[in-house]
Amino acid sequence: MVKIAIICLFVLFSFSARAESIGVNPALKPLLEPHYGEVLYHFYQQDYFSAIVKLLAAKRQRQLSYHETEAELLLAGLYLAYGLHKKAQPIFQRLLQGEPRAVRNRAWYLLAEMSYRRNYRVAAEVALKQITVVSDLEKVGSEWQAKGRLLLAQIQSQTGRGKQALQTLSGMWPEMYARYAVYNRAMIGFSLKKKQALQQLQDLAALSVQNSEQTALQDRANLSLALFYLREKNNRAAEKALLKVSLTGLHSNRALLALGWSRLHQKRYAAALSPWLQLSERSADDLAVQEVWLAIPELLMQWQKPARAAEYYQQAVAHLQQSSEQLEQTRLLLRDDEWLLDLSVLAEIQGHYGLPHLLASHDLQESLWDYRELSQLEDNLQQWRKKIIELKEFAEKPAEEMSLQNLQQRLLSISNRLQSLLPKWRNYVKQLAARQLQKQAARLQSLIQQAKLARAESLERVKGESLP
Repeated sequence: MVKIAIICLFVLFSFSARAESIGVNPALKPLLEPHYGEVLYHFYQQDYFSAIVKLLAAKRQRQLSYHETEAELLLAGLYLAYGLHKKAQPIFQRLLQGEPRAVRNRAWYLLAEMSYRRNYRVAAEVALKQITVVSDLEKVGSEWQAKGRLLLAQIQSQTGRGKQALQTLSGMWPEMYARYAVYNRAMIGFSLKKKQALQQLQDLAALSVQNSEQTALQDRANLSLALFYLREKNNRAAEKALLKVSLTGLHSNRALLALGWSRLHQKRYAAALSPWLQLSERSADDLAVQEVWLAIPELLMQWQKPARAAEYYQQAVAHLQQSSEQLEQTRLLLRDDEWLLDLSVLAEIQGHYGLPHLLASHDLQESLWDYRELSQLEDNLQQWRKKIIELKEFAEKPAEEMSLQNLQQRLLSISNRLQSLLPKWRNYVKQLAARQLQKQAARLQSLIQQAKLARAESLERVKGESLP
């Protein structure tokens, strides 16, 4: 999330050579100015608007001399969180000039990553091009260069520049990122250099693994290989690749589904049924599980077992209808406004159908972030307006009273605009959630209709076989 990236940007100066030069442990730099402490208090409370206000006020009054660099960097990160890239980028450009290469590369990468998460691809690409290229893979800073290249290739691929993406991914890589580069080259290269991409996936799938990260990537490579082989009707090769996928990994459900299809296409009905029965018992809101509920009776029909197929179609209808009812319960729960501001409310309903898919949506997460920040901003403005009313009672000069009066009017104007905007934004977030739930509901209804029609056909087959 954006707020995590802000914290990363803030703490990266713990590695600054400037802190080391004055004999301070970079990870334990003391807090010497109370005004900066107040800024950090609001920051760690995630009250970012108050943090900005306090920070700007302390800067104007020259109260941040010892923490000036960290304060500037924090301000730039907060600007970025609110989408103010034109304000944030010059600060990064100025502050990072005198820093070590590792610090510069890390900052530019995090800046690019935050921009990319908020769909500012151009700003992300501009930031990535600021990363200093390190030819020696063992030198400090090559990690951020490698991450930057992976992100840049992703942006280039998404914007229709596949050849540039392949060029970005070519060349030497640090060992811990080399496999990701190979996988991305293969996936991007399938539409350009199919044979070369296929060989790259095969090489990646054949490598030994030492940790869970490498295992997950190898699973992805084997699954991608298998799906390619299935499209080419090479079912034996697909099955061989799928059997290498971990049964407990992130890609296991799709692998079990594809394994069944690869065997069914070979008319090995009993062998195909085994992974599908295992998959059918897993989480009901997984798309592969829903598909297998209908695939099992389809297999039984091909196996000339229409009576058993009819039973499984009936089970599929029951499972899907139950899922549809649970999805409706989730939809009714989200009609309330409370969950928009308090994520703990969502945590209490984690078990409800459809919610994991909803919360994993990037668009919804970013929209929720924006709505919560706008709500917090509106609350802060109300508090400042009350403080100004109190300050006006202590104004000794007409000029001071007039200044406070003008500020009060400006805050009132902004507050009115926010009060007008918040209901619209609230409705937008709720509509976004509703549309995503509606897509899930439409899919379930479509599967229910398919299952009912297929069950009717299987029952007709049973009647036909029972006739003398």
